[in-house]
Amino acid sequence: MLSLYNKKDSILLAGPFPKPLGGVSVHTKRLFHLLDNQGLNVKKFKLNKRKIPGLQWSLFLVHLAFNRYDVVHLQLFEPLFYKIVLLICKLKKTELILTIHNPHVSSRIKENIALLNQTDVIVMVGGHIVDSYNSSGVELTTEIKVISSYLPPNNKDEVNILKTYPTELNAFIKKFDKTILVSAYKLIITNEGVDLYGIDKSIELLKELIINNNSIGLIIAIADDGYNVEYYSILKERIKQDGLDENVLFLGGQREIWPLFKSVNLFLRPTVYDGFGISVAEAIDMGCPAIASNVCKRAEGAIIYDYFNQKGLYLSSKKVLLEE
Repeated sequence: MLSLYNKKDSILLAGPFPKPLGGVSVHTKRLFHLLDNQGLNVKKFKLNKRKIPGLQWSLFLVHLAFNRYDVVHLQLFEPLFYKIVLLICKLKKTELILTIHNPHVSSRIKENIALLNQTDVIVMVGGHIVDSYNSSGVELTTEIKVISSYLPPNNKDEVNILKTYPTELNAFIKKFDKTILVSAYKLIITNEGVDLYGIDKSIELLKELIINNNSIGLIIAIADDGYNVEYYSILKERIKQDGLDENVLFLGGQREIWPLFKSVNLFLRPTVYDGFGISVAEAIDMGCPAIASNVCKRAEGAIIYDYFNQKGLYLSSKKVLLEE
């Protein structure tokens, strides 16, 4: 990421910052701290989708109009306001960089190709995103750079993060011989009716695994646990019907989960699509085995399985947990 900037640049980094916690907001936070620690002149501006987009973007445009930067680096794309950002950057001779984290090519992307092509540099966090745009007929003529979104966490934050964990979490982990962790920004059902983060697949996996060993626990960490409460209830009812109540713990709330990778035995990332999966890289860095779907390029060391093959997920998990 540092290769995008010159040391003398004044930089405005704009996009999601925690809270809420998610892959993009964590990346933006860590990128800001990386640039700041390297002594670069960097400022941040929080733009979160869940807030009122018009108000946030209006304030951002005012800030941009009355301040001078060498580089503006955006972490999200809002076509209506992006036009004005382009105009301001052009008038001020400011370089505009846009990072694209999502491989899904929406209709608003297709309708605004001309805007994207006026961007100085577009960063895509994986080669599969480039492939996705190409296969969707989106012809980008501007400079494209493929750079992983993973930046390691600051270990100094661990003590404070651990303080946010409920006391029952540690007791739950100690209760079982093996513990699995799966996480989600929030419970999202895609337009195709699929559980984006594969929480349902993780519950099905647990049901299969405990046939051979009942001392396996599953932690389901959901940052925004107040979203899609109807599906939340469906999952809880399924857990109850499958007799898994004692083996499942929901960990809700806005907190980083990477310290948990030092305590659990396996991390799952069974997503139906993904930008990269920062949490997979975090798990591997912490010495925790990580099994992830084959929907994008994963961090080196990840155990990859075919998303459509539940048996493949089971066999890989069994090998890690029961045959080590």
